[in-house]
Amino acid sequence: MLVRPITPADEEKFFDIRAVVYNSGNPIPPENWPSKYGRHYAAIESDRVVGGYSVLDLPTVVGSSVVPGVGVAAVAVPPDERGGVGTRMMKACVRQSREEGAALSQLFAFRETFYRRAGYETAGARLEVTVRADRFPKITSSLPIRRLGPEAWPELAECHRLFTMRRPGGVIRTGELMWQRITAEGRPLQIYAAGDPVEAYAVVGHKTDFWSVDSIGEVVWSTRAGYEAILGVLRGIAVNKQGLKWFEPANGPMTTIFSDQAVDVTATHPAMYRALDVPKLLATLRAESETEFTVTVHDETIPENTGPWRVIARPDECIVEKSNTDPHGSKIVFTEKTFIQAILGMPSLEELAQDGWVEGTNPLGYTKVFPARNVYLLERY
Repeated sequence: MLVRPITPADEEKFFDIRAVVYNSGNPIPPENWPSKYGRHYAAIESDRVVGGYSVLDLPTVVGSSVVPGVGVAAVAVPPDERGGVGTRMMKACVRQSREEGAALSQLFAFRETFYRRAGYETAGARLEVTVRADRFPKITSSLPIRRLGPEAWPELAECHRLFTMRRPGGVIRTGELMWQRITAEGRPLQIYAAGDPVEAYAVVGHKTDFWSVDSIGEVVWSTRAGYEAILGVLRGIAVNKQGLKWFEPANGPMTTIFSDQAVDVTATHPAMYRALDVPKLLATLRAESETEFTVTVHDETIPENTGPWRVIARPDECIVEKSNTDPHGSKIVFTEKTFIQAILGMPSLEELAQDGWVEGTNPLGYTKVFPARNVYLLERY
């Protein structure tokens, strides 16, 4: 199977497939074919377009570094072509993305089992918290609250960056287009910002419905004071509602600080990630003092990832080079799926090794190099 960016000759069939899978069979007008947010790819077999997907460039946090990443969206195969085409397409997709320079890929799956065939695995947690109007904590904050429009996104960027750098798997937004996916949803939005400079914000699409449970588009904070101030804003919004709901990471304050029996917490489908370039990802590791070990990553789809790799981790850098040692003698032996979980940190190497998901001669000896972290992908696409 060949996967490549769509050409003008592919467009009619590509968007016919997308219409069948995502638009209830209704034709997608040609004026809506171009995408300013990403690139379209077609899967070709026997000179026919048999599937397609879109890719967004998403700089992704791994450890304390930011690596080139891609998000895969709108994966589509028509019903009459299903039965292996999708799996072949996704395996070709990960190779294509690697050749274009991405270190990892991420997506939100309709069926996780399908994407596991191409080496993706879930990592992190995404909790939806629903708070009844009468159960919001009563907090007094001295931070100023400003109501901003979508065009004010540059004022939010540093708060968002600080929030994301603490939670691997997240995306650093660069430029207006990346912010428009959140702030330009085709309806009036309000951004409530706490502090100047901003220490927290909430993206809100106000609805006139009373006694409803409204969804908050995005809640982000960089300080405790900022979170408490935004919680006060949400409490005010909830006055004529049954309650509000929004997403937080696993260590979000609504579950770790402000838990209440009337606060409903639901774990939604987490993001899935795929390691595309193991050496680039290993290079993000750091150690308190120089630490050397070998890593093997069994990856049938991208055999260049397998190694074994000699890793020398230091406080300020990590050197990664091909090793000539026996792969079975590596200190840590991963599959491509357990590797992406351990490099992001949730589940951690320690958790994976203790339960027998990671092998090797001494995987538990390097848990400080692969620390546990709260993995969280805020983006939706």
